[in-house]
Amino acid sequence: MSGIPGTPRPVSIYPPATSRSLDSWLASSSTSTPVGMPSRLQQIADARAADISVGAVAVSGGIVTMLLGAYWSVAGLVVLPVIILGIVGAGLVALGNVLLRRARSRLPNEQRLRSTRGPRTARGGVVTAASLWGVMAVVTGGAWFEAPPRDGLIVVAIGFYLFFALLLVVGFVVPATILGRARESLRRAAAEDAAYRALLEHDRLTWSPRYGDQMFGPL
Repeated sequence: MSGIPGTPRPVSIYPPATSRSLDSWLASSSTSTPVGMPSRLQQIADARAADISVGAVAVSGGIVTMLLGAYWSVAGLVVLPVIILGIVGAGLVALGNVLLRRARSRLPNEQRLRSTRGPRTARGGVVTAASLWGVMAVVTGGAWFEAPPRDGLIVVAIGFYLFFALLLVVGFVVPATILGRARESLRRAAAEDAAYRALLEHDRLTWSPRYGDQMFGPL
C-alpha cells in the first residue's frame, strides 16, 4: 500500500493506512469516511465490542444463575437448586472469561458474521430493560394481588420480579453498554495493552482495502 517494493498498490482513492501513524488514525478526527462505508478501525472496534459483549453476558448470566440457585435454596429450604444452578453458573462464568480473553487478545475474525439488533447505548439498554420489566409487572401484577396472601407467595413474587430484572440487565444493559463504548474501548486497548497495539500496528502496515472507497481510519 505504501512505497515499499513488493507491496500492493492501494485500491482506495483515499489516504492509505500507512499515510498516517496509528495514533493519528485512532484519535478523534474531523476526517470523515465515505458515506455508508465504515473505516477498518471502526469495523474492528464494533466487532471487538460485539465479541466482548458475548463474554460479558456469559459471565453476568452465570453470576445471576448462581444467585438464583442460592435464593431458591434459601427460600425453599432445599439444597439441590444451589448445587445444580451453581455448577451451571460457574460453567457460564468460566466460558465467559475464556471468550473475554480471546476477544481482548486478538483482532476480530472478519469471516464471522455478527448481528446486533438490540440497543447500542447504555441508556437504550436501561430504557429497554425498564420498559419490558414494567410491562411484565403490569401483566402479572394483578395475579399476585388477587391471590390469597401467603408468606411463600410473597417470596416467590419477590424472586420472580428480582431475577426477571437481573436477566433483563444481563440481556440488554450489559451488551448495550459495551457496544456503546466500542471505540473508546479500542482506544484504551491501544494505549494500555502493548500486545493489542502491536496487532493494530501490524494491521495498519499490512491491510489493504477491499473496496475502492474504504479507509483504514479514522476511528
